[in-house]
Amino acid sequence: MEDLDKELVRRARLGDKDAFAAIYEHNLPRIYRFIYFKTANRATAEEITQEVFLAALRAIPRYHDEGFLVSSWLYEIARNKVIDFYRSKKSDISIDEELEERPELTSTDFVKTMETKIEADKLKNLLKKLPEDYQNIILLRFVEDLSNEEVAHSLGKSLGAVRVLQHRALKALRKLVE
Repeated sequence: MEDLDKELVRRARLGDKDAFAAIYEHNLPRIYRFIYFKTANRATAEEITQEVFLAALRAIPRYHDEGFLVSSWLYEIARNKVIDFYRSKKSDISIDEELEERPELTSTDFVKTMETKIEADKLKNLLKKLPEDYQNIILLRFVEDLSNEEVAHSLGKSLGAVRVLQHRALKALRKLVE
């Protein structure tokens, strides 16, 4: 996969729209999930995801391969776009809006969906109590399943710093759970 990733980036840097489309298709679900987890709003996550890929398209000619998959770079852009979103907007979502956006909440599988949502909401609420660095480490490492090296690259931190932050984040999360 790494060789294919590098080849797609090389071609995209030269202006090959099909190569960028392949990067987009492969990374879209993961980048969207990361953003959705940080914003908890479908419309907002979709909007920010579009901004991420638009920024990536504009910046791909200047992309420098540092030995990581392009997804690490995309997560870095996504993290910055989420930060920008929270700096510029504060939005509250009503239950009615949530039900409109998530029709599965009114389906026959309502109970199962609600149980899953409650568990996800508990995790989100616990994560919100952690410092931003801890949240990012946990999301990228365990939800998005990135390697420590990819997390370090995405966050602009050293590998050692990521390992220490990961240890501290998990310890803090354990305390909150207990």
